[in-house]
Amino acid sequence: MTHACVKPITIGNCELKNRIFFAPTTLGLKPEEKAAKLSAIAQGQTALIILPDIPVLGSGNLQNPRTFAAYQQLISQLHQQGAKVSAQLHLSDANFKAMLKWIPALLTHRLTADQLRQKLNDSAAVTVNQMREKRIREILAAFGLSAQQAQAAGFDMIQVHGDRLIGSFSSSLINKRIDEYGGCLENRMRFALEAVRQVRQHCSLPIDYKLAVRQINPDYGKAGVLEQDLDPVVGWLEQAGVDCFHVTLANHGALTDTIPPANHPAFSAEGCFLKFADQVKALTCKPVIGVGNLRHPEFIDQAIESGRIDAAAMSRQLIADPDWTAKLLAGHPETIRYCAGCNQKCLQGLMSHQGIHCIYDQKRSDIQ
Repeated sequence: MTHACVKPITIGNCELKNRIFFAPTTLGLKPEEKAAKLSAIAQGQTALIILPDIPVLGSGNLQNPRTFAAYQQLISQLHQQGAKVSAQLHLSDANFKAMLKWIPALLTHRLTADQLRQKLNDSAAVTVNQMREKRIREILAAFGLSAQQAQAAGFDMIQVHGDRLIGSFSSSLINKRIDEYGGCLENRMRFALEAVRQVRQHCSLPIDYKLAVRQINPDYGKAGVLEQDLDPVVGWLEQAGVDCFHVTLANHGALTDTIPPANHPAFSAEGCFLKFADQVKALTCKPVIGVGNLRHPEFIDQAIESGRIDAAAMSRQLIADPDWTAKLLAGHPETIRYCAGCNQKCLQGLMSHQGIHCIYDQKRSDIQ
């Protein structure tokens, strides 16, 4: 049996050996631990690994020689394992230095993660609404220069992170500016579109746009683009140079909404965010990447074959079993270890500063 999800796909000028991608995931691990975990996923025949949280300015940006060299080494390692690599470019909208005073309260459970999230949202609103136009121009130029450096480092694709700072500019809940970067939808999208244009002008790599969708009634997500605003936003992004769309729920809400556990009231089902992908798919001929509790080959195959998505991005599932794709290719899907959706060692591990792991890590021999 040939599974739809292991058939090749071309995005822009990037040929991918199958349609299984590792979604951008903040791992919270030491460099050598991160490299080992990503290498295992690459060895497991995952076609594309999206490296997360690469800032266009500040600490860890690609214009820093040491950072550039570290990414070069990691990319080379993943290429040797047969995976292509994408750079997720972003800039945070939160003042993390100001947030440091709340860390002791978080660690001693006097402050919940959701309460900290609200403080970060308040910080984001200040960042967006008080940012001077000169600073905006500096950030937009940095998106272009970072894309240029990413191509020089060996990345195969760029993902423009449509949440974080870009998502806050896009959001009517957060963006209250009264200049050309605020107000109407077109003005609120101006920052995102100019960031994409800068990337397009400075590199020839395919551009993947992480399209963060905000849902109302019931309300989920704070930043990003409202469902009813996807048309014309998708068309504007295409015109700016986007080659594919990575469609997910907007952030700036509870982490358990974007990383939903098995008992989530709205997003417990497999493919929980594909309803947003459906809406984008109806508006574009570009490839659409689906995310959200994707686990089972049969489900993903059906989503691809029915035209809902063109590729699937998974995070927790590939952490639970990095050999997911290899087992499918070998004809042994029955040996796949499926994510339980418990969030015990992944999300909770990240929030407790222990890094992302899995409850199955100590039973790795059972997965082979």
